Amino acid sequence: MDMNIYFLLLIFTSVSTFATPQPCGENRTEWYACKTDSDCMIYSNMCGFKGAFNQKFESVINKYNQCMGPMISCATPEQDPNKNVMKAICKNTKCAFATAGK
Repeated sequence: MDMNIYFLLLIFTSVSTFATPQPCGENRTEWYACKTDSDCMIYSNMCGFKGAFNQKFESVINKYNQCMGPMISCATPEQDPNKNVMKAICKNTKCAFATAGK
C-alpha cells in the first residue's frame, strides 16, 4: 500500500473514534441553567456527592447517574464534603448550592 492509503485509514479511524457517542449520553450545560433559586434542586451524584441542577431535568439526570455509576470508580474523601450543604440556589444563571454560613 502506498502512504496515501495509510493516511486515509488513519483519518477514518480517528474520525470514527471521535464520532462514537457516549454510552450514557453527554452531561449537558442546560441541566444546570437557571433564572431563579426555585429552578434548582440538590441531588446526590453516582458517587454520593451533592450538586445542584435545574429540577426540570431530574429524570434525565437520574438516568444518566444510573448509567454512569457502574462505569466509574468513586474516590472516598477524608472529610464529608456534603456535611454543610444547605440548599440549592441560582447564582450567575447556574444552579449551585449554598453552604452553612453563606
